Amino acid sequence: MREGTLNKLKTQNSKVKEVGQSLVEAMIALGVAVIVIVALINLSLVSLRSSTIARNQLTAKNLANQGLEMVRALRDQDWANLPSNDGSTTYYLNSDKTALITTQEEKIAKEATANFFTRKIFVKDDVADPDKKQVTCELDWSDSSGAKQVSVSTYLTNWRK
Repeated sequence: MREGTLNKLKTQNSKVKEVGQSLVEAMIALGVAVIVIVALINLSLVSLRSSTIARNQLTAKNLANQGLEMVRALRDQDWANLPSNDGSTTYYLNSDKTALITTQEEKIAKEATANFFTRKIFVKDDVADPDKKQVTCELDWSDSSGAKQVSVSTYLTNWRK
């Protein structure tokens, strides 16, 4: 009879070990799942931030090119629309985009938010050729990674002369 009791105790003891072992396995699986979920969340946040930065850079580049095209249109109307300068004066396009002014910053809203791009235009006379000017358009903005700037430059000539 002792042998039967001993076998019964061994069976109960092994069941307790199995339950304990299952609990440890569940905790390990839960820990691995938490690590994977946290890694996926971090990956998605980094991806979202990167796509926002890339979108802002693309928008700024397009707005800078648009600024150059507007200055080119001013040149096409009349060469005198482009000021004589050494490139140190900051110009902005006026509200109806028909003239370069120095008095008011041009802030461009993006997607109806409080975030703005600031477009600046610099005109520099060519020393060797009075019918040639270097025009540079800079866009400044800030996002989650800090202050950013994009610059696009071209030469315009007095082609009607």
